[in-house]
Amino acid sequence: PSSATMPPNLPPQIAVGQRRDHDTAAQNQGTWLHALLEHLAPVSGWSAGQTGIEKNTMLKRLQIPAEACESLWQRAQQLLSDQSLQRFFDANFYGAAYNELAYVNAAGELKRIDRLVEFDTEVWVLDYKFGSPESAARYRPQMLEYQTSMQDIYVGKMISCALIFHDGTFMEIV
Repeated sequence: PSSATMPPNLPPQIAVGQRRDHDTAAQNQGTWLHALLEHLAPVSGWSAGQTGIEKNTMLKRLQIPAEACESLWQRAQQLLSDQSLQRFFDANFYGAAYNELAYVNAAGELKRIDRLVEFDTEVWVLDYKFGSPESAARYRPQMLEYQTSMQDIYVGKMISCALIFHDGTFMEIV
């Protein structure tokens, strides 16, 4: 658009994190699975399947290669329908849910939570991981930062954090 059609005095876009080239197939798989979950996990106001985007269109839009599409789609569907994770993905169980929830922490950094799910007396901060549960310890500082930040927002509610691995493993971080 020309400068005449741009709204005046808009602040520059704030970058969130850094994009890196993925060196391994596993890293690529993790990125694509994360993108699918972001688009498929229901948020407040709509239920699963209400993205309004047909499956093949979504996969193409997310730039998932054809050879990886079906297996990643099935994996995402398995996670979303896993009975042990139901309370985090079925709107009948929670009060509100958000994907890719952005916030600014105490240091002024823009952060994003993969999924935040609010219940009557508690809030869960969920982070999707493609690696193995044995790597969970390395994510503890990240999850504790999320927990501290959300305690300032959800005063009076217990804030819990967990990792959800691609295989369905749910690991609470305390």
